[in-house]
Amino acid sequence: MVKFGQVVDIRAIAEWRQHYLSYEKMKRIMKQIPSSKTEDDVSIAESLRSFVLVNHEGIRKIVKKLDKLIGGTPRQPQILKRLSAEPFYTGLSEIEDWMVALEQLCSNAEAVLSMKAEGRKQCAPQAPVSSTPRVWGVVASVLVACAVLLLTPLLDPDGNNEFEKRCACVLLSIITLWLTEALPYFVTSLLVPVLVVLGRVMPAEPEEHTGKHGDVQHDTTDDSGSTPAMEAADAAKLLLSSMFGSPVILLVLAGLVAAAVVSRCQLELRLASALSEWLGRYPLAFMLVIMQLGLATSMCVSNVTAPILLLNVLTPLLREMPGGSRYAKALVLGLAFSCNLGGMLTPIASPQNAVALQALAYRGATIGFGTWFLVALPIAEIGLLLVHGLLLLLLRPFDCAQLPRISIEKKQKLGRRELSMLCCVMATTVLWATLSFPPLHDTFGDPAVVGLALVVGSFGSGFLTKDDFNGLNWHLLALIGGGNALGLAVSKSGLLHLASHSLLKAQLSLGGTSVWLLTAELVGAMLVITSFVSHTVAAIVTMPLIASIGAHAGAPAQIVFCCTLTCSAAMALPMSSFPNVNSLLAEDDYGRAYVNAADFVLVGLPASMLVSALSATLAFWLIGLML
Repeated sequence: MVKFGQVVDIRAIAEWRQHYLSYEKMKRIMKQIPSSKTEDDVSIAESLRSFVLVNHEGIRKIVKKLDKLIGGTPRQPQILKRLSAEPFYTGLSEIEDWMVALEQLCSNAEAVLSMKAEGRKQCAPQAPVSSTPRVWGVVASVLVACAVLLLTPLLDPDGNNEFEKRCACVLLSIITLWLTEALPYFVTSLLVPVLVVLGRVMPAEPEEHTGKHGDVQHDTTDDSGSTPAMEAADAAKLLLSSMFGSPVILLVLAGLVAAAVVSRCQLELRLASALSEWLGRYPLAFMLVIMQLGLATSMCVSNVTAPILLLNVLTPLLREMPGGSRYAKALVLGLAFSCNLGGMLTPIASPQNAVALQALAYRGATIGFGTWFLVALPIAEIGLLLVHGLLLLLLRPFDCAQLPRISIEKKQKLGRRELSMLCCVMATTVLWATLSFPPLHDTFGDPAVVGLALVVGSFGSGFLTKDDFNGLNWHLLALIGGGNALGLAVSKSGLLHLASHSLLKAQLSLGGTSVWLLTAELVGAMLVITSFVSHTVAAIVTMPLIASIGAHAGAPAQIVFCCTLTCSAAMALPMSSFPNVNSLLAEDDYGRAYVNAADFVLVGLPASMLVSALSATLAFWLIGLML
């Protein structure tokens, strides 16, 4: 392996040196092997020969490029000389002699040629993991949309919910594409505004006019008495601004930049090395510690930035695990679910909590910061243990007996510049955690502004470069943007309002006078809604309605609090929350995802139901004692 920075090193795995076998000895051994066995090994030998040729040429070009960029004394002759002196490497002429000796041991010349071709094929550079569209997934999404179009007239014989019907087609088609992975996730997200605009999903904005008595009235109908669709230009402008003009997008961008700064200082390697040394012999305990860190970090800096930072710490460990590791899958899922649960701990841990407090304040009720934390903490901790148990039961991540050791060959010294940037990241994190205090909130206004200051400082100082900026996970931002556009379409079309009213009406018709029974029914309705729609969008639409129902029942704080916890508990689908999206897009060095949509459904569905049950029972009882 060739590394270059200030120096150029050649390294080899220690076992290769210890068990090196000379070619003369290899030929003597090969003569003793039956011819049929030799023929089977020719393809392997040819692949080794091709491997040497490809890597010899690759090293030569790398060092040549390095000499061209840095200048000074050419390094290529020295490097190639050192390479040829390594015991595990030999000259190409010796390899050719070895191949001739192998071919002489084979009786069938045609078999030799075919095996050599097979060896070259095995050693040929492989293309990255492709994302070929799955035709059956696309067909399934089209069939779902057609089924919605055919069945909705039965549910809506009057035809009053035309926009809701169109939005349901788009929503279910997008969800089907996500679940079947027919297209890459970010491609499906970018498809959302296209379908919404072409499908005329959103109605026109109501026009203001002055009534007979001088009052301002809003009219949403045209001359024919029906509500027109929003103009394509207006719909496109609204959707695109929601995709990439959202503060959440900028906050995620700041989190990615903070992770890049931490990575440049090798801080994530140091943390991963320390954790693997401390808990390396106890992988299941390590998983639980990571989940606890996700809970605590989300409480402090919100569950938007916490999963980005912690996944950066886990990446060095995940890269050392074998492909398809069940333990790696459980670790990534555990991080996502713990960050979801961490979003319920404080009013600032997630946006839906702030929306709930605003809805309560409108009804003249409130829940203090300390009361919220004291009640939500046992719910989150018990939920964390339940999720950990589900991961062990359903995924059986027992294929990792010991965590891989993370050793830093060249530990970078933290100079003044690196320490300054780490202090900036720490200051940004502290500001995110304390921005709810009025003086800070009045100064910065939004956490995204604080994050942008970090972005400007990181790139403006030259600590991070243009290549670092281009290397950020832009597909993650595209995926979040598509979710924002879908949430806007569901809200603007009236589908979310219709679904929430229908579910709440059905739940209330089954309920009696018991406040607890009413709370349990509303929690169930909230779980269904927030599993398919963004937590924040669902809270904005439903929380005022839930607060109104709670006020009529005489317990607005209890009902709203339990429903808000359920928002964070909804994690059955990969698009249900940002922590889920972040883990969904985690990939190994070969571009293979650690988890897929089916894994989220397998573990997330029962986890959501269990934590929601806690919200409707234990949380209801505790908040009743505290208020």
